[in-house]
Amino acid sequence: MNTNFKKLEESTMFVKEIIEKDEFKLLVQRIFDSETIIEAFVCNIDNVPHLIGLTDRRILICKRGEIIKNNIIQIGLEQINDIKLKQFANIGGLSINYQKDLFIELNDMTLIEAKYYGKKMVDANLAWIDNYNISLL
Repeated sequence: MNTNFKKLEESTMFVKEIIEKDEFKLLVQRIFDSETIIEAFVCNIDNVPHLIGLTDRRILICKRGEIIKNNIIQIGLEQINDIKLKQFANIGGLSINYQKDLFIELNDMTLIEAKYYGKKMVDANLAWIDNYNISLL
């Protein structure tokens, strides 16, 4: 496996299940050589399973069954305005507000998973901002 995925192998809760999916293989094709994948997980968007890939530059979203269409949504970390944790008893989700008024809801995770993945997204976003600010100096 490419060195871009070393971090993923060490961190993902369900890495073996995810790496074998066709959606993951499509996602891998979209990762730039200079990009590092931080996390990958499956959740629902509008009651449909999606594979979410988080890199040091963007969030990639691949709808299950869309691999034939080669359709991946990409959200640059610089576009993210807000990430909110949603909680309903032990069920969790994430709401990502990006660009001006666009948002995406990641649902049907355990609360522990939502907190874990939400923190990873926030940390990646903050690291991107720090790297951008350093490059301005």
